[in-house]
Amino acid sequence: EHGLAYSVSSGFATPKFPGSFRVAMQTKRESTREALRLTCAELLRIRSEPVDDDELEGAKLYLTGNFPLQLDSNRKIAAFLGSIEFFGLGDDYARRYVERIAAVTKDDVRRAAQEHLHPERLHLVLVGDVDWPEGQPLDCSALAAGSAANP
Repeated sequence: EHGLAYSVSSGFATPKFPGSFRVAMQTKRESTREALRLTCAELLRIRSEPVDDDELEGAKLYLTGNFPLQLDSNRKIAAFLGSIEFFGLGDDYARRYVERIAAVTKDDVRRAAQEHLHPERLHLVLVGDVDWPEGQPLDCSALAAGSAANP
């Protein structure tokens, strides 16, 4: 959106019990601080404000539209069924998936973000020639607010 990154991705690790959430991005050295600031601002925003209607509907369309592609080979079907069993999702999981995604509300998204996203516990891993003091923790709130607390 801001043209600062070559790529950006995020997601939860999916072990059986609570895992981590990660954000990964590739950016130019001179864009690092601004890219981190925007990432922190977004993590804080999704915890405190409702998501935009278009954003929620787009995510629902993506998840439901992509669902059949998760089952388009024997290997994918076997992995899907194994995941259902491993996570104890129930025999009706595949049948009710689209219905459950369609039922997600803005409040559901915010509640999940408040429960599972913890910007105050972020660990920062930078690779490459980056101007950030070694060992300097990331204060997401200060950085998102544009505070000089972080370099």
